[in-house]
Amino acid sequence: MAKARRTTGDASTSSPDVAPDTAAVPTGGPTRATRAQAAVALLVFAVLFIAESVFVYTRQSATVDEPVHVADGYFSLARADYRVDPEHPPLLRMWAALPLLFEPVRSDASTIDATSPDRWAIVDLFNDTHRFLYRQNDADRLLFRARFMIVLLGVALGGLLFAWIDEWLGVWPACVALAMVALEPNLVAHYSVVTTDGGLTTFAFGAVYVLWRICRRGPAPLDVAWLCLFAILAVTSKYSSALLYPVVLLLLALAVFPFRRLSARRAAVIGALVLV
Repeated sequence: MAKARRTTGDASTSSPDVAPDTAAVPTGGPTRATRAQAAVALLVFAVLFIAESVFVYTRQSATVDEPVHVADGYFSLARADYRVDPEHPPLLRMWAALPLLFEPVRSDASTIDATSPDRWAIVDLFNDTHRFLYRQNDADRLLFRARFMIVLLGVALGGLLFAWIDEWLGVWPACVALAMVALEPNLVAHYSVVTTDGGLTTFAFGAVYVLWRICRRGPAPLDVAWLCLFAILAVTSKYSSALLYPVVLLLLALAVFPFRRLSARRAAVIGALVLV
């Protein structure tokens, strides 16, 4: 018995030190949702969120800036003309305008050609985009199709939240989180109109979620690729998304020094990839 105890002690004391990158990865924890459970939960959420969003946006007129977003997205996507409104990057507007490529849309860029940039930005931008949506085309048809594309980004946000909570706490807390998203009026309202706010929320949330996975499980190449992709999608959606980069770098620094979840070398490589 004494020999057995000595052997056990030697085995436990002679094992190599665990690297900081993998030391925090737990071996137990809540049971992960099965694929069937996850599929059912996400399907119910998607149907509910889409149904209530469509119910809301088909009963609302356009906000003051939706004609600008829709017109800029269509001109950027269909004509590669980015002059309508350079106030925001075109990605989310082009995403919203994607269904309009399959619609008979009437458009005219002659006003932009004949107007000085200063007068266009102050006066004619809103007048001409209003004319594009309400006089040249069927406003409801264009607006509803563009709004539906933003609703899909809300569904993507719910999917990311479900994946995060499922991995962290388990399937039932993830289902509760999905229910909270589906019944949160602020989220339904923002994902029911054509703006850049909802898309930026989805992409920034996705970046922070993947960064959490990297700190918890180690920098798997696929997770690093997802982090870079979400950062790219965010910065090409809204200029204020530049604030995401110092947040990511700060979280990487915290993962290295106080919490020792990542080595300094790996954190530096990840930060460089995100910035590039």
